[in-house]
Amino acid sequence: MAHATLVSKGTHGHTRKAISPIIATIILIVITVAIGGLLYAYASGMFGSMSTSEDVNIQTTLTIPPGSSYATWTVSVKDTGTVAITGIQATLYSSSGSAIAQISGGSASSSSSSSSSSVPTGSFQALPVSPGQTASGSVMGISSSNVIAGSSYTYQIIITFANGVQKTYTGAVTAESY
Repeated sequence: MAHATLVSKGTHGHTRKAISPIIATIILIVITVAIGGLLYAYASGMFGSMSTSEDVNIQTTLTIPPGSSYATWTVSVKDTGTVAITGIQATLYSSSGSAIAQISGGSASSSSSSSSSSVPTGSFQALPVSPGQTASGSVMGISSSNVIAGSSYTYQIIITFANGVQKTYTGAVTAESY
């Protein structure tokens, strides 16, 4: 019995051969590495966005009503990070550097290091603060002998986050009469 050999002829009468097993293996390895790289990039981007951050946006005002002998200091802290705020300690300083007002709340309320019995105090509401939320606090009764409209006063705000990180922010606020 004769064996028939099957050979495919192309359109121009040439015989066709299959891809070499070595070349096929190389192509499969390249495709596998490319897919693995894409999966790694996707997973890194996804898990990278799950990292924590402790960020805030702070707004302050210092106002003196006309004819009043007292000023009011208001502080708003918005949690713009991914970790909740558990404590806030804010201190306003006179031009000579002494504390003239304090606002505290949460886990920071017991750590008032520069507290004085003659310094007016206030408290922050809505603590702890979840990411995206805002805590506000104010203190009234700051003597006008310590605050002059148009003058700038420095403040220090210490914020404690749920993961134990504590950050200190400093800035200045200008007293305004309205």
